[in-house]
Amino acid sequence: GSSMWGGIAPQDVVKALGDMKSAKTLNVYINSPGGDVFDGVAIYNLLKRFDGPINVFVDGLAASIASVIAMAGTTIATAHNATWMVHDPWGFGVGSASELRALADTLDTIRGSLVDTYAKRTGQTTDKISQWMSDETWMDASTAQSNGFTDTIIDDTKVANEVAFPLLDKYGKTPPAMRARANASDVKLATMESRVFRNVRRTSLANR
Repeated sequence: GSSMWGGIAPQDVVKALGDMKSAKTLNVYINSPGGDVFDGVAIYNLLKRFDGPINVFVDGLAASIASVIAMAGTTIATAHNATWMVHDPWGFGVGSASELRALADTLDTIRGSLVDTYAKRTGQTTDKISQWMSDETWMDASTAQSNGFTDTIIDDTKVANEVAFPLLDKYGKTPPAMRARANASDVKLATMESRVFRNVRRTSLANR
């Protein structure tokens, strides 16, 4: 998640890493619908600078920029009932035509760096990654493994995949069960959107 969506912000990661200076291994647990792309890229870069192995565990959901953060893992393990999603970044824009063209250029630049990040970790071609992002691709654990997004699947039925993130109602191809739970969070979503529009110049990996 990110500060915009009421989750983890880069400064939280800085503090957590600072509190674990003597740690030799880092375990990162992900269950997030995504959020602000700049925050997410910053978190990815902070994790990559950790001097030691990073074990990423996808407990429920690694969607949008959260799936990019997961790419920081030396190893990536996904719960058997967890879900991944990759898609194109998009932004909220307010301003003149030239400002909105600049936002589009920024989104293209960001997209290119995200494609490269996925391709490097998954071993997939940039063309294939690019297509998956354009299509808004949802993957169960086994598909994520065959596509190179996760190394192993944790077959532990105690891991829960009950996610009710309001942001999920904004994506185009959210699985119906997840969308139903997201719809139940409408009041929370309205609060979040009011925060988003106070940050209109920030770019978010949200969708529709």
